[in-house]
Amino acid sequence: MSSRRGRRQLQFEPRGWQREFRAILRAAISALRGTGLPLHAQYRSAVREHCDTENILFYNLGTSAFAAATAAGVHFERGYVVPACPVDLCSEPLHYHRYETRSDTNGLFHLWRETSQLARFDCLLPRLSADTKPATVWLAMHQASGLVPASAVWRGEFALQLKLRVPEIHASPVTVVKPLLDGVIAAFCAYEGTRLMIAAERVAAQLGLDAQRAAELLTDQSRALLGYYELVVPRATSVQWQPPDDRCMACDLRLEIGTPAGKLDGELLAVTE
Repeated sequence: MSSRRGRRQLQFEPRGWQREFRAILRAAISALRGTGLPLHAQYRSAVREHCDTENILFYNLGTSAFAAATAAGVHFERGYVVPACPVDLCSEPLHYHRYETRSDTNGLFHLWRETSQLARFDCLLPRLSADTKPATVWLAMHQASGLVPASAVWRGEFALQLKLRVPEIHASPVTVVKPLLDGVIAAFCAYEGTRLMIAAERVAAQLGLDAQRAAELLTDQSRALLGYYELVVPRATSVQWQPPDDRCMACDLRLEIGTPAGKLDGELLAVTE
């Protein structure tokens, strides 16, 4: 792995050696069987550049590989210390993936320590699927109970502890991780940018809202615990949500299937290494 390409994190559309690596990793993960425990996943790298941990661990591999191992939920963390490689390499290892099903024995998170609870919340959710938009979760969060007004903006790393209760789920649970996280994290931010009304009109169209109401929710500062961002960026005829999920170092998502209605309970936690 001495080439520049060989030192990159796993890409969404891998080429060369990364395609072979992805195939081997997918096969190993597909062989994991549900044990009634959540799948624990770690991505570690000393490269401190912007990254979406859930993309690297799940979406860049293909979510279908996780169907059998994630029936009880999924737990993932981002770390900066890479363990020693079990085989000799021609240079230092820069990227590390780990997947396993196991019980929690040493606290909620393993690479991070919770320092305070920033917010606690619960909200009702509509039916979730692989096609769920972050906007749907974001709107549900704005209608949630238990959200506290922001007394100060938290600029550091954070984690989420979530419990999702749904009547049924029609795909691998990891297919809803991205819209779920983007929607939840975005609900703790306020929009800051020059294209507010364009973004608001497109979000409103997805949700069946008035555009002015969507703009009011996007710029709501009362819950902006995580700061101010251009949360929604117009792309062609749709939008791309850009919450600060690179600051989300860990997430514990537990899944309970068979409840009468969809509900999400959660905590937003400040963490430190």
